[in-house]
Amino acid sequence: MRKFKFPKFSLILVAIILVIGTLLRLFKINRALGGHDENAMLLYFGYAPLEYITTTYFDVNNHVFHTILVHLMAIWFGEDNAFAIRLPTLLFGVAGLGMIYALALKLFQSQLVAFLALWIAALHPVHIHYSQTARGYSLIMFFSAIMVYAAVKILESEKILKWSGVFIICGVLSVYTLPTNVHFLLGLAGWVIYIALSTKATGEFNPDPEYSRRVLILMASLGGAIGMLSWLVYFPVLGQMIETAKNHPLLTWDTSTAQILSIVPSTNL
Repeated sequence: MRKFKFPKFSLILVAIILVIGTLLRLFKINRALGGHDENAMLLYFGYAPLEYITTTYFDVNNHVFHTILVHLMAIWFGEDNAFAIRLPTLLFGVAGLGMIYALALKLFQSQLVAFLALWIAALHPVHIHYSQTARGYSLIMFFSAIMVYAAVKILESEKILKWSGVFIICGVLSVYTLPTNVHFLLGLAGWVIYIALSTKATGEFNPDPEYSRRVLILMASLGGAIGMLSWLVYFPVLGQMIETAKNHPLLTWDTSTAQILSIVPSTNL
């Protein structure tokens, strides 16, 4: 894939959009703590000792890596400092905007597409909400974007060691923030496998006939490393996570069925 060059004035436009996005995420970020599941995270885990955070998982609101960051903010700036408590999500949210632009530019080789992607993300209410709420979602959006970017770099055989390290670190931190983000990793793996096995796509990255085999072996190794490291960081709470999943009301058959039926309009036959 060819490198894309763009004029300096484009950086000014990107900076302006990032400033706008940051200001939107700062608006009312200092509101009272507790909304949108912040209470559960803070009361159950955020203000608890670090050892408790990493060894306790009776509720899915413990986005462990994010909770650790919140814990540090509470120690350094105070438990009632709403801005500090939400600072990790703000920083990752703004950084995520930058990654969305970089990723769109990398994938589509189009400034227009990259600008539109950045502008849409900067103004998107959901992205704004999760960039100013003390939850782990802005973190996994950032980690997911940078993992796709790293995967493309690896497919291009560019600085493989460096980008493999980035891929592993972001993969582990993503899962350590939200375990269900393993679904994204599986989807990304499927995309990489398609690229490696597709003659047309493979030719775009590397015409070497051994390329597919090398890519599959490398990505399988990286996936294995992420799986092993994720298992290690979650090892203290694996049993608790299984029990939490079994007993969570949204994951039980009766509750799930009732929720589905509630959105199906009743009909008189």
